[in-house]
Amino acid sequence: MKPSKYIQKTFRRGTYIGKFIKLVRLFQHSFYYVFRKKIGSYPEPPKNIEEIGFFDKNRRVHTETDNETYFSDLNLYRGGDYIVMKPGVISLMKRDDTIMVRKTFSGVQKYNKFYNELICLHLLRDIGQVPKVVYVDYSKCEIYLEYLDGLSVSRNRLDNKLEVNAENFSFLKEGYATLLDKLHEKEVMMYDLRHDNMMIYNSSCYLLDFGDSVYTGNFLSYFTHKLKKIDFNLLDKELYRSATDESIKNQLRKESYAK
Repeated sequence: MKPSKYIQKTFRRGTYIGKFIKLVRLFQHSFYYVFRKKIGSYPEPPKNIEEIGFFDKNRRVHTETDNETYFSDLNLYRGGDYIVMKPGVISLMKRDDTIMVRKTFSGVQKYNKFYNELICLHLLRDIGQVPKVVYVDYSKCEIYLEYLDGLSVSRNRLDNKLEVNAENFSFLKEGYATLLDKLHEKEVMMYDLRHDNMMIYNSSCYLLDFGDSVYTGNFLSYFTHKLKKIDFNLLDKELYRSATDESIKNQLRKESYAK
């Protein structure tokens, strides 16, 4: 965990403002780790939690037949080639009848991303439309999140994926724009908004995965406006890339030129 490697990875991508904030948070989160600072009052995971499966890179659930009743048939793996999504990092867990996603942080940015995601989710705990934190294990840098059995917008998914078309374009754009506004009110910027972390669940737009997000707070609020603009530009870009109708792409092009 050399500081030089931390800084190198932190500065590898993104805007200068984002890099600066990430560098500030890097040192802050390292301080938190050293002093074992706790965020919120989330309990530690109890012992009677079992690992029941994983996701593949197409966001399909792999689990034993006995557990399939907890998942929508649209999200279950039904055969064919697959690659495990983030092996050792993302796991499906169960306690009684509650399904959770366990995120285990490791590597050079282990403590940085662990605290970053936990703090962002804690700041957003009351807005809905993001996963709720269930348990936190500080000794293992693990966060247990509620499992959302929704439909992924991921372009990598070949079957049962959510396509952006003329029927749902307005719903998706307005829904995600409103959700980004809610995040921004809490001084959280998605920053790396991608199709892979966009989901429709219970007829609402959801966002997942805040490990690379940025939170500013009062101390760094001066930079918030530019970062908000980045989020909305990324939203248009992802909708454009995921659109199946040329008319939608033309509309997004015109809006982009008008800005």
